[in-house]
Amino acid sequence: MIEVKGFFRVNKLNEWTSNVQYAALFLDDRILFVKVGGQFVDSGLGASAVGGALVGPVGWGIGAAIDQGHRRASSKRRDEKVKRLAELSREDLLQLDKANFELLYEQVKSIKMKKTILSLSGARVGIFNIEADKKYRFNIALNQSYEDCLTVVQTVLPDRIMR
Repeated sequence: MIEVKGFFRVNKLNEWTSNVQYAALFLDDRILFVKVGGQFVDSGLGASAVGGALVGPVGWGIGAAIDQGHRRASSKRRDEKVKRLAELSREDLLQLDKANFELLYEQVKSIKMKKTILSLSGARVGIFNIEADKKYRFNIALNQSYEDCLTVVQTVLPDRIMR
């Protein structure tokens, strides 16, 4: 069992492979990235695009409402999954998926966080980028408060955050 000081969900957007959603779990001495979703995480143009193509502006609005409801339900399920993950050991979490990884706090040189004002896809709350041995670029997943995510990072790594 691990002690999680805070967590939030981030999307790792890949150009050449499928997207991955991680739970960023902040522990005593590291950030543990545990895969909680993939491929179409928080995509913003599913039902709204189909509705718009078939019915026009009214269909776009109905589709957007369906998308939003789907995202909220999916987000809630993923948050519940993260809470169950805290019952496992760090080693078990890393072995759950080959995409899981960890960064020790001592490896983290800086963290850049910025709230998104406008996103073309509407599929992010903000950015969460880490510079360590390499650069890790994430979007903060939907249906979370940017301020809550910022508070988690400020609590655990206050000297490494840039805004």
